Amino acid sequence: MAANTAKKKRNKRIILRIAIPLFISILVVGILFNQSFHPNAFRELHFTGRTCIGIILALLAFAIQNAATSIRFRRLSDNQISFRGGLRVQMMQEFTGIVTPSSVGGSSLVFLFLSGEGVNSGKAAAISFSTLFLDQLFLFIASLLLYLFAPHEIFLGGAELFGVGVRITFLILTIIVGIWTLILYIALFRKPQLIGAFIKGIFRLRLFRRYSHKVSALIHDLIMASGEMKKMPFSYWMELFFLSAVAWCMRFGIAIALIWGFSSANSGYFIAFLKQFIIWVTSLISPTPGASGLAEYMFQYYYESYFDTASIALVVAVIWRGISAYIYLLIGGWILSVKAPDMGLLTSTEHKRKHLLGAKRKQGKEELLS
Repeated sequence: MAANTAKKKRNKRIILRIAIPLFISILVVGILFNQSFHPNAFRELHFTGRTCIGIILALLAFAIQNAATSIRFRRLSDNQISFRGGLRVQMMQEFTGIVTPSSVGGSSLVFLFLSGEGVNSGKAAAISFSTLFLDQLFLFIASLLLYLFAPHEIFLGGAELFGVGVRITFLILTIIVGIWTLILYIALFRKPQLIGAFIKGIFRLRLFRRYSHKVSALIHDLIMASGEMKKMPFSYWMELFFLSAVAWCMRFGIAIALIWGFSSANSGYFIAFLKQFIIWVTSLISPTPGASGLAEYMFQYYYESYFDTASIALVVAVIWRGISAYIYLLIGGWILSVKAPDMGLLTSTEHKRKHLLGAKRKQGKEELLS
C-alpha cells in the first residue's frame, strides 16, 4: 500500500514536470498565432507527397541522432552497457534537458542514469563529463566557424536590431562554450581532481546528500577511469567526436527536413541548417524548461520567409518541437514511472523503505541460518 502511494506521488511529479514546458510552449504559440493568424492561412497548408517525405526524413534524422548518441555511450563504457541501455540513458538525458532550464541541461544527471545501467559510479561520472566535453567541443568549433565565415545577414532574420543583438549574444555564448570546453579538457585529461572537487560540491546538495558516504570511492574510481581514458588512442576520440557530430547534425536536420517538406523553396537549406546553430546556442540562456517558448519564437523568426504565411511557420515549429523535444517527455516519463527503481531514481522516502526491506530480508536469512 505504501509502495503504491509513493509510486502515485512520483507519477504526479513526473506529470507536473511534463506539463510545465508544454504549457509554456502552448502559451507562446497561442500568443504568436493570435498575432499572425488569418482565416485563410491553413488553406495553403497541404499535405503533399513532399510533405510526407519531409516528415519521414525528420523521423529518420531523429532515429539516427539517438542511435549515434547511444553508440557513443556504449563505446565510452567499453561496451559495458548494451545499445538499448545507451538508448535509455540518452532518452533520460534528453528528458531531463526538457524539464529543466536550458542553462541547466540534462547532462548533470547522466552519471545517475549510467549507474542505473550497471556502470560503476566513478566511470559513470567520467563518461558524463566526456560526453559533455565532446558536445561542447563540437558546438564551439561549429559556432566559431559560423560566426567567422557565415554572412552577417544570417543573424538578421526579419528585424535588423534584433538580429544584431542575437549576433552579439551568439558571440558571447560561443566564447563561454569555448572556455567551458577548455575547463572540461583540463579536468578530464590533466587534472581530474577538479571534477572530484566539483562532485564533492554536488554531494553537499540536499538531493544527493544521502549518497555522501560513497563520495570518496566515487572520486577514486573517477580518477582511475580518467587515467584509463587518457591512455586511449587519438583514433578512439576521433570516432567519438564523429558520433557527436553526426548526432548534432541529425538533431538540426530534423528542422531542415520539415522546412523542405512544408515549403516550396528549392534552395537556401544550407543557410537554414546554419540558423539551427544560432537557435540552439541562443536557447542556452533560456530560463524556461527546455527553452520552451523561445525555441518556437526563434523558429518562426528565422524561418518565416521559407513559408507562405507566418501561421504555417508556427505549425511547422510545433511539429519540429514535437519530434525534436516533446517526444522525449513521453518516453522519459514512461521510463521514470516504470524503470525508476532499476535506474536508481528513487525518492529519499523510497530509498529508506528499500533499505528497511533489505535489512529485514537480511535479518530473516540470518535467523534461518542460525
